[in-house]
Amino acid sequence: MCPVFLFTSFQPMSDTLAGTWCLAAVWSALRARRSRAWAGAGGAAFAIAVLVRPTNLVLAPALLVFLGLDWRRLALWAAGGLPGAVWLACYNHALYHGALRSGYGDVFSTFAWSWGPPTAWHFAKWLGLLLPAPLLLLPLAAAAHRDFRTSLLPALALWFTAITGLYTFYEVSHETWWCLRFLVPAIPALILGGLLGVEALARRRTAARQDGFRRFAALVIAVWAVGVSVFWTHRFSILEIKNGEKTFARACTAAREQFPPGTLVVTMNFSGALYYYTNFPILRWDQVDPAQFARYVALAQKAGRLVAAVNFRWEELPALHEHCPGNWLRVGAVGDAELWRLAPPAPDAAMR
Repeated sequence: MCPVFLFTSFQPMSDTLAGTWCLAAVWSALRARRSRAWAGAGGAAFAIAVLVRPTNLVLAPALLVFLGLDWRRLALWAAGGLPGAVWLACYNHALYHGALRSGYGDVFSTFAWSWGPPTAWHFAKWLGLLLPAPLLLLPLAAAAHRDFRTSLLPALALWFTAITGLYTFYEVSHETWWCLRFLVPAIPALILGGLLGVEALARRRTAARQDGFRRFAALVIAVWAVGVSVFWTHRFSILEIKNGEKTFARACTAAREQFPPGTLVVTMNFSGALYYYTNFPILRWDQVDPAQFARYVALAQKAGRLVAAVNFRWEELPALHEHCPGNWLRVGAVGDAELWRLAPPAPDAAMR
């Protein structure tokens, strides 16, 4: 019922898939405590989790705690994950000329210590609003109870803090509520830790009252989860995602109608849609400065190509004025997307 989970599940995003395979890896690691055969499956699930999202690699310490110090289990786990690791290394080497390189580019430049404080507050605020808020504190109740001073609670803590801690220092994590999508693989650990806290509180009661407390707590958490989900799903129009996503296909159709073949299209958010729905070459405005843009324009005009743009309205200032300045003429709109054409320089300006 978490609105972030719904947001990432109603559209093709990697977050739900990444969370699914992290859960599969944890579940298999726990099963491996009873049957070593599950360790190999856990290693394979972890490899797929990393293939879906490379940052899921930070889940490894938690999985090692879940597996326990048994060399046979660990060996089977490593063997299960090895084919995926080899495949990823070969894939990266074939495409990016290095086993440790990827299409994400220089990811380290997007992380900085300075993002920590605002992002930590952002995560705490929205986790408390989008989940039943007691889940943020209930793991402390489990930590205070001697029955739960086992490897399980530290493993859950490692699971949650490794992923959350990594994205706390990511430059975009604090921008909006749905940036909590990066935490979808970590949120199950918080929920499970909260439920251990419920159990810890139940065990502080007499045997006759424990079941009643569990039922009451389950009802409160369930009603709270449904309530916040209904409120925020309506507030954020999550059920309208399908209609909003249609803008991408419609804008691409308009671009094909407006621009001749070979047009160089300046874009960012529409880059994926234009790649799949059209044959236009694409220039990502967020990856060029004005001087670089001017060189691309000169090359395009020399080749007889039109330069155009497809962007959301809110992208106009950074895209067409800061990164790619020029004499842009608006030629159409589809919903909140706009189509632009770069007018060639006046003859006297070209002579100067």
